[in-house]
Amino acid sequence: EPFHGFVGRAVAMSALERLLSPEAEESVAWLCGYTGLGKTTLATHLARWLVRTGRFSRVVYTRFTGGCLPEVALHDLYSCLLGEAHTPDQSDPLTALTEALDQTPTLILWDDIETVLPDGEQPWPAAQLAAAHDLIIRLTNGASRLCLLANTPALPAQAEALAPTDQVSVLT
Repeated sequence: EPFHGFVGRAVAMSALERLLSPEAEESVAWLCGYTGLGKTTLATHLARWLVRTGRFSRVVYTRFTGGCLPEVALHDLYSCLLGEAHTPDQSDPLTALTEALDQTPTLILWDDIETVLPDGEQPWPAAQLAAAHDLIIRLTNGASRLCLLANTPALPAQAEALAPTDQVSVLT
């Protein structure tokens, strides 16, 4: 049995683990593949492994199916990192969040992200995509990492609208 306990996906586990390591040049990784291939299972199993081994302190998972708004992802992050009772500062709501991410290395998983891209089922307007793009840069500037899961056989054509291409690694 592999050291991480996940049988049959050791190569993919190791590759994704390298992409999400603190030593990796990129802070955003895309995990692409057809529906039903086990992307979410792979990513969540690896996330549990990386927390157990101390690489990350916690994991925050958000699923974007059904037109999830960027505010939902922010709510998930606030709830996990700062607690349900925390009220964001209206003048700069991300300061406390980015400080918490700097202090607590966190693996952020955003699943079914292709649904909000321009050709997706529930596309975000350009302004929301731009805001999410800026948010990704800000959230992954320190020790935390983001894994974007997409139900596409390859990196979606509009991926650059969401994550800077110099920060993206693809594992298919």
